[in-house]
Amino acid sequence: MRIAAFKEDSLVDGPGMRFVIVLSGCIHNCEGCHNPEFQDYNYGKDVTNEEIMAMIYKNKDWIKGITLSGGDPLFQLNATKEFLKIFKAEKEFKDLTVWMYTGYTFEDIPKGVTILCDTIVDGKYMKDLPPAKYRGSNNQRVMTKYLNTNKYILTIYEEDKNE
Repeated sequence: MRIAAFKEDSLVDGPGMRFVIVLSGCIHNCEGCHNPEFQDYNYGKDVTNEEIMAMIYKNKDWIKGITLSGGDPLFQLNATKEFLKIFKAEKEFKDLTVWMYTGYTFEDIPKGVTILCDTIVDGKYMKDLPPAKYRGSNNQRVMTKYLNTNKYILTIYEEDKNE
């Protein structure tokens, strides 16, 4: 995968301490993008799945899960799916959740990806809208698997109700 950055200790990219994998490449070109340099696929470096898994393994005892962000992880669709299959197959990580941020809407994400994630934050960032819990702008949805099924429900946080 082409990786723009790693964050080993994020508290803002999903619940609990998270290991964040920031993938290079994005075509959404959202006005006010937080990481415009990450839109370029050539930004960053190529990192193997084995190298990423080793980094996660080092942190597994104190993180609640991993988060794929970017850029947009779906810009590297095949690499993202391959990595998530490897991650989900690892018994050592069975208690870690997978969050993914994408500018695509949930309905446009291939099912082969959704079944590998626990939560998906979807939609383009809109700089004129206020932020919301775990989201850059409040138009983005937090779609979470319902009771360990492959069905997703919209998650609404208490803080969001006060908007």
